[in-house]
Amino acid sequence: MTTICGNISKEATTRVVKVGNTDTFVTDFNVAVNRGYGENRKTKFYRITLWRDRGTKLAPYLTKGRLVYLEGELDVSAYIDKDGKAVGQLEMVNPYTIDIKGKKPANEDADVFDGNEVEG
Repeated sequence: MTTICGNISKEATTRVVKVGNTDTFVTDFNVAVNRGYGENRKTKFYRITLWRDRGTKLAPYLTKGRLVYLEGELDVSAYIDKDGKAVGQLEMVNPYTIDIKGKKPANEDADVFDGNEVEG
């Protein structure tokens, strides 16, 4: 199991994919994790994917700049970018634990939302 703690670097987006004969919602967002200081500072980006209701219910809370804590299995996927270069992407699909910290949306009462409260 891997732990990621960082800031959301890209707003969550939800799309519909066909799984068999069923339309299924998939929500993706990116998390930036900074390590080191000054000239030695490096940032790693992780793609996070949530399936079905869990993603659609959490999407309004997954806004750029919010701090998130995730626990789950990490995978590496590879693809060819528009310049023909091979690129690797670190990805966590359906993390076991999601805690969202930071500023609350204007319509929310809680300062912290525990994503584990969402079934899915």
